[in-house]
Amino acid sequence: MNGHFSLAESLVTQTIQARFPFEGAYGAQSGIARQLDPGMGEAVGRRTVFRPSDNEDFGAVADRVAQGNTGLLAGVDKREVMQLRNAIASGALLTSGRHLQHGDSEQSTRNMEVFTNCATAICSFAKFYLLLNGSGVGRAYDDELCIVDWAQAPELHFVLDVQHPDYPRDRAALLRFGLEMQILPWGTMPDAFDAGMEAQVTQFLEQSLLPLVPEVPNKIVHVIDDSREGWAKAVEAIEAMAFAQNRDYHLVLDFSRIRCAGSPITGMQGRPAAGPVSLLRGLLNVYRNVIEPARCNGMPRW
Repeated sequence: MNGHFSLAESLVTQTIQARFPFEGAYGAQSGIARQLDPGMGEAVGRRTVFRPSDNEDFGAVADRVAQGNTGLLAGVDKREVMQLRNAIASGALLTSGRHLQHGDSEQSTRNMEVFTNCATAICSFAKFYLLLNGSGVGRAYDDELCIVDWAQAPELHFVLDVQHPDYPRDRAALLRFGLEMQILPWGTMPDAFDAGMEAQVTQFLEQSLLPLVPEVPNKIVHVIDDSREGWAKAVEAIEAMAFAQNRDYHLVLDFSRIRCAGSPITGMQGRPAAGPVSLLRGLLNVYRNVIEPARCNGMPRW
């Protein structure tokens, strides 16, 4: 009987291997992770993939990504988790960068936009919000779908409290502000930042960023919350008022609650925040490159 049993067991094993040739191919024990290629591989790993807890070990990345992906399913065998881990760690399975960055045991509870590149939006603020969440977003620009006349947007005023750490108060901060706002040539060094450049940046600062809420008629003040939703709501406020044709209003956008540049973002594995000046640059570009041309030149609604 033992011989017959062994023969039957062998036939079953052969049948399984024929139907599932990769079953067990990556082993049930933790394997050695592939080393990152010097140069580009290491640069991308450090910029996007590694968390502090990974200790720049791609095997640790594979561990958490396998846990995250298999955690989306019920009843996954531990051997399957280990095989997936080893397939990722060895480079045999090319996982998306989104999963390498965000995948872990809490993946099933996380906002799923960060794991997809297949989103679309009809409104600018919704598109902006999805992008902030990490999703890739498409946008249709058919005339029938572009119902906002940006020429009817309100006048915009931008405010940042002078006590905010990112408000430019000294020469070094003015240089950083000038570079980030693209007033100065990229790469301008402190020794090349002369008095003329400093005066140029100071004038731009005084014209574009106010320390206090201005006294203007038909004023609506919107304080931007320090979150992705808060940033998106700032764009929503502009777009909604343009849709309502509130051109005679003044919308004051206050950036003072936004955390300073370099502060860790918990939902992004502690990566540094961009700070209020980054959002200021974006919204100022919307005003100068969309709203003003729409008023002056009758630019198409898209």
